[in-house]
Amino acid sequence: MKKNIIHSILFTIIFFILYIGFAYLFAPKNNIFKYDIFTLAGHEILSEKENSIDIIFLGDSLTYSGISPIDLWNEYGYTSFDYAYPAQKISISYEELKLALKVQKPKVVMLEANVLMRDSTKAPFGYTLLKWQDSFLPLQTYHNNWKKILFPTVKDSLRYSWINPTKGFKYVPKIQSGNPGGYMDEEPKAVIPNDNFDYLEKMYNLCKENDIEFILISTPNGKSWNFGKYLAARDASNKLGISYIELNLLNPLSINWNKETKDNANHLNYAGSLKVTRYIGNYLKTRDLVEDHRNDSDYDDWNKAYEIFEKEIKKYE
Repeated sequence: MKKNIIHSILFTIIFFILYIGFAYLFAPKNNIFKYDIFTLAGHEILSEKENSIDIIFLGDSLTYSGISPIDLWNEYGYTSFDYAYPAQKISISYEELKLALKVQKPKVVMLEANVLMRDSTKAPFGYTLLKWQDSFLPLQTYHNNWKKILFPTVKDSLRYSWINPTKGFKYVPKIQSGNPGGYMDEEPKAVIPNDNFDYLEKMYNLCKENDIEFILISTPNGKSWNFGKYLAARDASNKLGISYIELNLLNPLSINWNKETKDNANHLNYAGSLKVTRYIGNYLKTRDLVEDHRNDSDYDDWNKAYEIFEKEIKKYE
């Protein structure tokens, strides 16, 4: 009996030694010593070259469906990242911004206004589960990296180092038409929870302290957004002196809800995201807020990332 207990203890010790060793071997290597393997997972922006991201987009699925950083790079030379999660709450947006500022010194931070309307008192279960997995089960996240280590390609060398070629964007070519109807017809102003306004003010002040232009944006959305929410976001931005880009009222981008949405006017597909991305590019160019890095050899990895992205989307043509 005593021998069995000793064997069990030895087995457990050996198992954890091997687990930790393989976790270290397969984990992404960029910034690994500064931001250990357990905090890197799920935070792809941390592995980008320090102080290389000029624009951070924060928000929920509307952000990573509606703004394509790699296309913003290709057409304007601006470096950006979609630091977004499904159903992101503004309390999480604030915490993620603080984390990102440990590695990056962006010129601009844009927050999707939809997070203002979501209860921020409790993190969504999916987000909590993802954090737990990344913290305690890194091999669950990275177990397939052995292929990239033994048989690396240019694409894999980017992924193994956890440099995301799409910079957080989720490419979806799918078309599923929808009719948003009168979603921007006049109606009473929505109410932003007090805690959410407080977090908005915290984000604004944090950006101000770091000399960052903080901008609120409403990307086109025919299901979750409406005129009452627009009024609330407008008033909140006016109260704090925040620039606000509203892309729903009067449909300024001429979004075709029959061809440029992937799920019945809720999220944009790739065609719709290009309209938003170009609008943002022109907006930033007009205000001269960021620098074009396309002729800077220090940003050659962005050209490689775009080449990978271009090859990927051609598979769907």
